Amino acid sequence: MAEILAMYPTDVLKTRAQLATSRLTMAAACRQIVTTEGWGSFYRGISAPVLAEAPKRAIKFSSNELYKKWFRANDGTLSSAGATAAGTLAGVSEVVLNCPFEVVKVRMQASDGRALYASTLDCFAKTVRAEGFFRGLYRGFESQLWRNGVWNGTYFGVIGTVRNMYPTKPGASSNEKLLHNLVTGCTAGGIASFMNTPVRHITMQPPRYVGDLTCF
Repeated sequence: MAEILAMYPTDVLKTRAQLATSRLTMAAACRQIVTTEGWGSFYRGISAPVLAEAPKRAIKFSSNELYKKWFRANDGTLSSAGATAAGTLAGVSEVVLNCPFEVVKVRMQASDGRALYASTLDCFAKTVRAEGFFRGLYRGFESQLWRNGVWNGTYFGVIGTVRNMYPTKPGASSNEKLLHNLVTGCTAGGIASFMNTPVRHITMQPPRYVGDLTCF
């Protein structure tokens, strides 16, 4: 929850930059939002990811534990390739639940969202009424499969690699273990985001008409 509250404005800026028909920097997108829409637009649609957060994380991490069993060696070890494969499958599993929330979130974040939708619930209702449940709320499903598969596969794969190469020392203190996990997680998250950004752009589709914003 804290992560969503802290990082959601940057997600709005990312969405605006990706949906722009010409190059739009983060600074320019920020000035545009503040000048024309006000600071409140940085949190439009935040209820969608908030509602999705708990079940999304539950599916991802529980399914990752399940898939890791498929790729463990007979001695119980998990290779970097196995961790990557399990993470990729976990990310793909997550999409089934998360795609509708992503569609609503992106439509609320877009510059047209303020004029089209009064609230997150209104966006959900209008999308289903105009386009149907699956056609509307699962628009861009394939795009999100690629996004989640690449990010989670890279993330869990890097974590598995780092832990195999640099395991915590026997008898390490709780603070040392915490620091090791923090560094490992930050490294994996940074590399996963770097690898995933081109996929976001490749799978992103520009709006064909007002309100037609792909899930990504």
